[in-house]
Amino acid sequence: MDKLKPCRCARTPIVIHLLDAYDDADFGYVVGCPSYSIFKKGHTESVTGLSKESCIKEWNRLADMREDLE
Repeated sequence: MDKLKPCRCARTPIVIHLLDAYDDADFGYVVGCPSYSIFKKGHTESVTGLSKESCIKEWNRLADMREDLE
């Protein structure tokens, strides 16, 4: 599995498994920056998906795109 690349704020993103323990519903995964806040404009990076690996791959792809733009 790939290592998560840092967010543009340099913090390490977190992976959250969205699992409903009550009825065992699996809603997939979210990768996002722990600094996220609805009050911080422009800092809303997150990726959702059904597998942890696909989320990490997409997060890293977007991080590479951000690096290319800088």
